[in-house]
Amino acid sequence: MLGGGNPVSSSNPAGTGQSLNYIGNHAYAYSGIVSDGGSGSAATTVLKFTTGNAYITAKLTITNDQTGNSAIYILGNANGETILRSNFDSQASGGPPTDNPIHLLLEPHSTFELKCGSSGTADFTAIIVGRVYQ
Repeated sequence: MLGGGNPVSSSNPAGTGQSLNYIGNHAYAYSGIVSDGGSGSAATTVLKFTTGNAYITAKLTITNDQTGNSAIYILGNANGETILRSNFDSQASGGPPTDNPIHLLLEPHSTFELKCGSSGTADFTAIIVGRVYQ
């Protein structure tokens, strides 16, 4: 069927990337796997987008595959202001922060950026699922 959507051979068939997607009154973002080579800080951008003309209530879930005794760093900014910061020892906690998912309210026309990092090497994924209110 021609014109029916992205072809399977396109570079983004699953909808992963840094952007926010809208379907009706829902919004979502799937980062896909984003690797950090041991930056030692939250230096690798996992998601970065600007919201539209409505506000969004959303849940953010972050995962990583870090094992061993490395530290994990998470930093979320809205319009350049820090709204989320979490550092934890993956050996002690065994995964992302215990408050996963993280509840967010994203205002209209705001820029959101999520950065992650590790003192060792790690792959991160982030998922945002939310409702759009006009």
